[in-house]
Amino acid sequence: MYVERWLMHSCFFSWIIFSSSHLPALQSNRNLSCRLDLFNFKQGITNDPSGVLSSWDISGSFCTWRGVACGKALPPSRVVSLELNSLQLAGQLSPSLANLTSITWLDLGSNLLSGPIPKEFGTLPKLQDLILANNNLSGIIPASLFKDSSRLVVINLQRNFLNGPIPDFHTMATLQILNLAENNLSGRIPPSLGNVSSLTEIHLDLNMLDGSVPETLSRIRNLTALTLGYNQFGHFPAELYNITSLRIHDLGDNITGLIPPSLANASKLQEIDLFYNALAGPVPLLGSLPHLRVLNLGSNSLKSDNWAFITSLTNCSNLTMLIMDDNRLDGSLPISVGNLSSNLQRLDLGNNQISGKLPEQIGNRPQLQLLAMDQNSISGEIPP
Repeated sequence: MYVERWLMHSCFFSWIIFSSSHLPALQSNRNLSCRLDLFNFKQGITNDPSGVLSSWDISGSFCTWRGVACGKALPPSRVVSLELNSLQLAGQLSPSLANLTSITWLDLGSNLLSGPIPKEFGTLPKLQDLILANNNLSGIIPASLFKDSSRLVVINLQRNFLNGPIPDFHTMATLQILNLAENNLSGRIPPSLGNVSSLTEIHLDLNMLDGSVPETLSRIRNLTALTLGYNQFGHFPAELYNITSLRIHDLGDNITGLIPPSLANASKLQEIDLFYNALAGPVPLLGSLPHLRVLNLGSNSLKSDNWAFITSLTNCSNLTMLIMDDNRLDGSLPISVGNLSSNLQRLDLGNNQISGKLPEQIGNRPQLQLLAMDQNSISGEIPP
């Protein structure tokens, strides 16, 4: 009697009709293929100081190897996860891992891996999480990652030495977290990134990106974190300040002009980092942001404008950090500074043009750990 079964070659399936008496042999061949693909990865590791790969014996069951997990559904012995994080592994990534077509989780972060990211990784049909952060990887980001990886949910390549442009984005209906921060990426952010409507976090800070930030990013309705600081952008469209779902907004540095009042419409914001820019004019009234915890506007050219923004911030009961050092704030601090959140831990107004006495009410903040008023023209006694 004949039955239809799968035959895997290098962990790929192909249909074939064969006698049931051949099942054990074919299963064995498929297991051998997966074992060899994993062993090829091991051979690319040049330093394993903790001996974590010592269990990877070519004659053993690869499902028992350190970091390897196999699925429980039929057929058996199908690799679904490879997790070898923070093990000081050195060497290069093997393209043979792309033959593990059932893998959904690939985490090799926080090691000492070097060389390029194999373009074959973009062909893994079920891969959901790709974590290669905190390594020494170099070269360009394979375009296949943003073209053929239709099921990816997380791409984390942070803190490597990747260079070149960010590839264009194609159909990526499931991608939620994109972290390419702290690399050497250059060129412009592709406008096609704005078409990835499933994104909730975009981290591109600490690169060498330039040009205008595409307005298309404002179309991503569920975006909660947008970090673009420490690049060389020339223009930020006002629409980026209007993303109402944002909780973390880090656009520094090299931004010029005014902070638009529409920033107050992003009612879910928890953290605003616009430090070390060339922003000028008054600080908008942000009292309508009930979840705001951190407001960092340091190292700009902002003006106090009768300190109306301080009075407005008294409505932000979750505020823990207010940093406005190295600006052009002048005049005397208002009494309303004593009504800032009882959770306030850090108030930094150093290196401005503030004069007069410190309001006694400033001492009413029970959680205040740091009060920086250096390089101003403050007079009188320090409040108890």
